[in-house]
This record gives sequence, C-alpha cells and structure tokens, in this order.
Amino acid sequence: MQHETKSTVVMLGQQSCLAISRLAQLTNKYQLRLYQNDVPSHTLAFPFDCILHVEVGSIVVAVADDEQLVRTDQGLVVGFNNCMKITTVTPNSRVSVLVLENSQAINNTRLLSSTSAQSITSKSGVQRRLWEIENVVKMEWWYLPGGYQEPRHYFRKGQIYLFSHGSEHILLNDEPLSESGVLLPAKTKLTLRNRSPHTTQLISVTFPLAPRDRAFVLSSNK
Repeated sequence: MQHETKSTVVMLGQQSCLAISRLAQLTNKYQLRLYQNDVPSHTLAFPFDCILHVEVGSIVVAVADDEQLVRTDQGLVVGFNNCMKITTVTPNSRVSVLVLENSQAINNTRLLSSTSAQSITSKSGVQRRLWEIENVVKMEWWYLPGGYQEPRHYFRKGQIYLFSHGSEHILLNDEPLSESGVLLPAKTKLTLRNRSPHTTQLISVTFPLAPRDRAFVLSSNK
C-alpha cells in the first residue's frame, strides 16, 4: 500500500496556494502553485537540505544574492537554512519541494537538469539520467520502455521518493503510483512496471546515499 497523510492547503491568494504533505511519517513535501495575476511569488526556508522540482511553468529562485531560472522538469538543490524566494515567470507554475529531513550537508545551490545529467543505458533498454549531489542525495530521471518491469529490489539504508507526470501508467507493487508521488522507507521492497506501450518518465530522489545500497530480492524471498 502507498501511504500519504492528507495534505494541508494554505491559500496564498484567490488561486495561488501551498499544499503540505507528510510522506511516510519521514519528511514533508510542499507543492506550491503560483499565478502571475494573483500571487506570483512566495518565500520558503527550511532547517534541512531540500530539492525543488518544477512540474509546470518556469520560475526564478532567489537565494541570498544568487538568482536561478528553473524550467519545467528541472530541479534545484538548496542547502539548509537558506531563504529562497520563488517567483513564477510564466502565467502559472507548479513547484514541488521535498525536504531531506535531518540532512544538513549541502552548502550550495545547484541546478539539476536531465539534459546535463550523467546518462546511463542498461542492457534492458532503460535510460537513466543521474545527478548525485555531494554524496548526500541523488536525483534520477528514468525512461521506462513500454511494458517494462523493474526487478523486485529495496534499499538497505536509503529512502526513495518516486513521482511521475504519467503516474497513471506506472505501477508500484501492482498499484498505480500516487499522483503526488510516494516516499518509501529503507528496506521497503518494490517492483515498478510501466503498463503503457510507450516510454514513460519516472523521477526518483534517493537519500541518504550509501555504497552498494540497492539489493535485489531473490524469487524465493518475496
């Protein structure tokens, strides 16, 4: 089963809002919706490191004296205790922020883009684009071929957050992936399948990082 507590929604204007969800009792996910003709900007700050991902539109993120343009399907990693002002530069934007609870290891701000990430293609035809940040967290864009099923596996120490814009096509342990994504604690066994005949993108965030953390489940021990 996929578990996420009900989101708390804070209205910032007539349309602009901030939704806060507690994922698997481990960390918070924030989803920010901004509209230029309503409330075009909002400021957030967290005591822990975080990863921001733009789902719709484009934004400018101002941290201290630095401004960074972040477009659709790009991410931004922001170190702990940084105040970030997020402003939409398109008519509307939707932004997710995943807080890496208890992580205070990232010292700078870095743009994460699938186009500039390390590209890896497996023998099964799965293409991955990988960003690993300071041995703390990694963000991966997965391109799952139509009908592909990932072998059953788990992470010994790391927790993994999964989300997809085509979530209706992705089955996680035989259930459709939640539209808002899901955070799986360490040692949670998972199987992923793309039930679409076409390639579907899946994004994962894994933290904390540990060497040789991923383990496959033997068929006799499911």
